[in-house]
Amino acid sequence: MSTIKTTINGVSVEKSSKFYQDIISDDSKTIHIASSQGSRDVKLCLYNLIIASSQMSLYTKGLKPHRHFKVSDIKAYFGLKGSSAKVNEDLQSLKEYFFV
Repeated sequence: MSTIKTTINGVSVEKSSKFYQDIISDDSKTIHIASSQGSRDVKLCLYNLIIASSQMSLYTKGLKPHRHFKVSDIKAYFGLKGSSAKVNEDLQSLKEYFFV
């Protein structure tokens, strides 16, 4: 079974993934985020990207972020494939694309 993929900032993402569907959707959920640079509403999928990126950084250093953490959950949500190091690199690239 072949999956349809798209590329975002050099990262291959499955079009059927929850992350991709939320990114292209105009009516996806938002969350209000406040920081030192101000506050704004951000799509929930982008908030999940920030959290998953942080968790994968910990995991690749040998720390488990929380008891129920599974890399497969992150891979499924973002439509990514590969080792934990590759997934971490892909999440960092996606984060750079959306937040820099």
